[in-house]
Amino acid sequence: MILSKPGEAFDYNGYKYVVGEEVIGTSKSEYENLIGHIIEIRADGDAETENETPDIYCRFDSPVSPYEIQRLEHTFSALYGQPKKLCDLPLDCVIMAPEMIYPTKNYSEHPASVPVYLLKEQWADKGENDCAFRIYLDKQEAKYNFFKTLAELFKYGDAVPNDTNDMECDCGAGLYRVWAADDYINFHYEIRIEKRQLKIPRRVFDSVGMEWYRECKNEDFNDRLDEMADGGSITEDQHKKLRSCRCAAELIDYELGHNSEYWTSYQTCVSEAIRKLLHKEERSVCHEV
Repeated sequence: MILSKPGEAFDYNGYKYVVGEEVIGTSKSEYENLIGHIIEIRADGDAETENETPDIYCRFDSPVSPYEIQRLEHTFSALYGQPKKLCDLPLDCVIMAPEMIYPTKNYSEHPASVPVYLLKEQWADKGENDCAFRIYLDKQEAKYNFFKTLAELFKYGDAVPNDTNDMECDCGAGLYRVWAADDYINFHYEIRIEKRQLKIPRRVFDSVGMEWYRECKNEDFNDRLDEMADGGSITEDQHKKLRSCRCAAELIDYELGHNSEYWTSYQTCVSEAIRKLLHKEERSVCHEV
């Protein structure tokens, strides 16, 4: 199979690779951080390589960052065993495996966004200035650190209004600001909490979901091990050894994938859910759940 017309797409491992669309090289490739476009996709008997994955032909743009140019030249010099310059590198037609590139269109597709709380500090003292940021998912944790930081400042006498120095102060919920009335540029301090929305890219969302899924499977595995140890069906040494197993989630998935009764039961539950939605109002079903 050969796809070479703009818009033709190939689905692989949950991602869509489209001819003509933009991609970026991942850390699994020598072309990491390079931006380019897919020009052709070959799979099955038409692939040039012997890889089990499809061959994705890409045209990459030359990097402009001096650091990236140097990194790329160093990488390919080591790969070829002789000095290589940017002009010597193949960028116009490179065969990539799917894991070596990431479709940038996915960056604009965010399955979810979550509120985050940004704790910002900025200050200036005798001409020197700086700022710092801390991000929290928990609003209460952000508030705790706001008040904790402020208490320490008052404790040590930093950023505390002093009438003899003609200081001015402004404060509110999640805000404290102090400055010299006649010299703001050289002396001021501010700490505040700002609420922002953090958009989660699909691959991060998927990664977090898979990690949570693995954690659940590992907990089930360890709980069952504890029960077997308490019941005397495994020895203490076996219990200790198996608890250190790092592939429990994969083993459970393998067994589930080969358990026809499990999948039959699962499909039955899906069908039952559909039946309930067809015969009852959605609101009442959601209320039951």
